[in-house]
Amino acid sequence: MKLRIKTLLAQLARLACLAAACGAALTALPAFAQDPPACRAVHFADIDWTDITSTTALASTVFEGLGYQPVTTVASVPISFAGLKSKQLDISLGYWWPVQEKAIAPFVESKSIEVLQPPNLTGSEGVFGPNDGEAHVYTLTSPDYLSRCPNAGKLVSNLRFSTQLENVVMQSVMNKEKSADAARAYLKKNPQVLDAWLAGVKTYDGKDGLPAVKAYLGL
Repeated sequence: MKLRIKTLLAQLARLACLAAACGAALTALPAFAQDPPACRAVHFADIDWTDITSTTALASTVFEGLGYQPVTTVASVPISFAGLKSKQLDISLGYWWPVQEKAIAPFVESKSIEVLQPPNLTGSEGVFGPNDGEAHVYTLTSPDYLSRCPNAGKLVSNLRFSTQLENVVMQSVMNKEKSADAARAYLKKNPQVLDAWLAGVKTYDGKDGLPAVKAYLGL
């Protein structure tokens, strides 16, 4: 009887060692991405307006810091809408309402483009007044992008810009500075904007997003 107990205890000890070894091995594994591989390349539409070029560069810089691979395609408004519908493009930060309202209406009605709420910018109301210059800028995504790429979609949903922010980056771009350099310079000088943008956002490999982007920017 004593021999059987000793044998049982020895077996339990071996099992405990194996469990500890397995736990250590699992801990050593890298964190898994929240988004599938198809989401790593983030395809932006840039309608070639300076403000949209600027905001696209800002978003792309943040995505790079998270380990994604942003790609920007310069396209007209109709082509950008068609690209979003076909899922060849993922995101556009440049739906100006009400200027583009008629053009986008068929895509919205058919649910082939998603308009994210609220706007990513309160337009020129502060300059021209609520009636003379009222305009909003919305973020657009391809169908089901937020569910297909939830982590990238979270960042896109968080993006909010101000006229002050856009004016600074746009001025640099109009002075012939590369949009990527202008965006990076702005974020290094104004890292506080990242707090809201990266709330609840992870890196592509599942780590905390905010410290990763700050490290990428050299902060």
